[in-house]
Amino acid sequence: MPGFLSDLEDTAAARFYEELERGRFMTTRCPVCDHTFFPPRIVCPRCLGSELDWVELSGRGTLYAFTQQHHALAHRKPEVVGAVDLEGDVGRIFTVIDAPFEGLEVGTAVKVSFFRSPVFDIMLHKFKPVLSD
Repeated sequence: MPGFLSDLEDTAAARFYEELERGRFMTTRCPVCDHTFFPPRIVCPRCLGSELDWVELSGRGTLYAFTQQHHALAHRKPEVVGAVDLEGDVGRIFTVIDAPFEGLEVGTAVKVSFFRSPVFDIMLHKFKPVLSD
């Protein structure tokens, strides 16, 4: 596992990044209460069960909110960041949005894509608008 990921004490976070390396957008699901949630955790937030399954998400969602930051840390500047409600009502993710700020609207359908960070040499994810299916 690349760099700092091997030192992560959060086993759910470590597994999440391992799955990104495989091109899979994954999270955890509790087989006891049948609750799927994001971000992945080691304990179910609903029933506190600890025997969780890993499931692949569709990678689709809806843009809930977004902004543009002019002092981006490691990627393109200015960078668009946003909150995405994930399909299936599993949670919300705050992430990079791969689109020009001016072309976005709240409610835009988005899907996950993967890219290798040139700074950290790990696979990361971002969301981009769904143009058509």
